[in-house]
Amino acid sequence: MEMISIMMKNVFNAKNMEILDCLEKAGFEAYIVGGSLRDALLNLPINDVDIATSATPEEIIETFSSFKILPLGIEHGTVAIIVDGEQIEITTFRQDGKYSDKRRPDSVSFTRSLKEDVKRRDFTINALAYNKDGLVDLVGGIEDIDNRLIKTVGSADRRFQEDPLRIMRGLRFASKLGFEIEKETDQAIFDNKHLLKNVSSERLQQELNGLLMGKNSKKILDKYASVIAEFIPEIKPMIGFNQRNPYHLYDVWEHSTLVVENAKEDIAHKLAAMLHDSGKPTTLTIDNKGVGHFLGHAEESVKIAEQVLVNLKYPNVIKNRVLDIISEHDTRLSTKPYKIKKRIYEIGADRFLDNLEFKKADDKGKDLNYKNNKYDEIEKIAKDYLANSPILSHKDLAITPKDLIDLGFRGKDIGEILNELVLLVISGYKNDKDSQMHYVIDKYN
Repeated sequence: MEMISIMMKNVFNAKNMEILDCLEKAGFEAYIVGGSLRDALLNLPINDVDIATSATPEEIIETFSSFKILPLGIEHGTVAIIVDGEQIEITTFRQDGKYSDKRRPDSVSFTRSLKEDVKRRDFTINALAYNKDGLVDLVGGIEDIDNRLIKTVGSADRRFQEDPLRIMRGLRFASKLGFEIEKETDQAIFDNKHLLKNVSSERLQQELNGLLMGKNSKKILDKYASVIAEFIPEIKPMIGFNQRNPYHLYDVWEHSTLVVENAKEDIAHKLAAMLHDSGKPTTLTIDNKGVGHFLGHAEESVKIAEQVLVNLKYPNVIKNRVLDIISEHDTRLSTKPYKIKKRIYEIGADRFLDNLEFKKADDKGKDLNYKNNKYDEIEKIAKDYLANSPILSHKDLAITPKDLIDLGFRGKDIGEILNELVLLVISGYKNDKDSQMHYVIDKYN
């Protein structure tokens, strides 16, 4: 414990410790609490630093009267102070009342006891406290961090029934940290999973994102598929669905979770991975050899994914990228330079590269002996082309719509001619105004 305390001194900056010192000199207990301590023990980057104290909000304000004060959540005991331009939140030790709405306590009462404050927290790994006297662990959080274990503080059923979102928080931590979930906590997750239907879409979205981006995402998605299906029922048909195809080693859900694991570290790619084959169960046909086929499954998956993303209130910029990736994921990519350039022109460079990146992950999720040679070749051709004056739209041509108008063309003919010229230049024709003018004149006059 002494070595841990010494390590902590090197982690938290003078500003944090100065705030604790100010509160202690005013006669109050004060600690750094929560996830920053967990991450410090795991040698992970630290983001927000939370401070808890026995001082009431009024006493905090009085103690820091010389600082700019923001009483952001004073009714819940939180006061923010501005120190050297940085906003730091200080929260009074508290006890929570009943959670009638399954999200926030009906009432909050302040306490002078760190022990009472710790008892209301979600998981032991988030229930540590630290000040200049050392690290305080009242619930076995250090041992659980050492054992890489997610465990609730107190009764798991009670914690999850107070706020069901804690179920998804537990899954997110397990995915992000690569931890196991303790037996009682695990059972309570399954026993209380139905309560997730009462949680707001925005809160679920945030935790799902963290789960999908975690290093242990596949394991958590596989084991807790029925939990996630409580708020994404569209995945239920995927779970255990046999593809009946020699090119697929896994059922639809297992394949999808493997693609999530392989996908680019980008939430649009992770979401696309989870949902890209959601249309397979409804599009399955069996040929006379007993082999399964899924004609049109990409289009069906787009419809299903759109419903999921709308329900979870994803912003349009993410939703549209996910749907584009899914719509393109079953399209074959050629290694021929002309076809690569043509496809980039048709769907745009960003969408093409998204598709290429995703197809690597998708194919890797089908075959243990996956080899990436084809996609490496395509990527090199595409990136070389994009680095050297590519033709991405009509505007990149030397000839202009006005030039065609001057030649007497009108309406849709202009667009058709420009499109023809783009394909001509992509195939190797010179992007030169005189050459293009002569081509048009010779062909159309």
